[in-house]
Amino acid sequence: TMASTVPTSCIQTESTVLAVPIEKAWKSFRALKLDALAPEYVVKTTQTHPGDESIVDIKYTDALWKVRITELSDRNCTVAYEVIETEPPTTCTSVEGEIVLQKVTETNQTFLKWTTVYSNDVDAQVVADQKYKKLDFFKAFQKSLAA
Repeated sequence: TMASTVPTSCIQTESTVLAVPIEKAWKSFRALKLDALAPEYVVKTTQTHPGDESIVDIKYTDALWKVRITELSDRNCTVAYEVIETEPPTTCTSVEGEIVLQKVTETNQTFLKWTTVYSNDVDAQVVADQKYKKLDFFKAFQKSLAA
């Protein structure tokens, strides 16, 4: 396939409000347990590297991503990661992500912001696709956290 010649932003951010208290949401997001949060998209999330708890394998229904946790803050309810390996391979050099949860004090719900930063060789289609994938994940998060 030919690379896109359309200039695009390398940063893609989506947000939502989860209808649960932050304490409940953070328990799952803290460990990147995406298989529990979005079972229709993630088959399994595992820490398969003894001695290095920062490496997490995420088996999606159509891909396998190995990520390194680069930030974990209980104080700020933030988990950040960098993608270190994918199968099939990604079409850009690097992908980093950050999920931030904040308490909505008025309603005791949780504000979630998910940002992905790509290297400058990312294709505009990849960035656009990420928006819709995140929106699908948000629906799955709502469903699993409400259970």
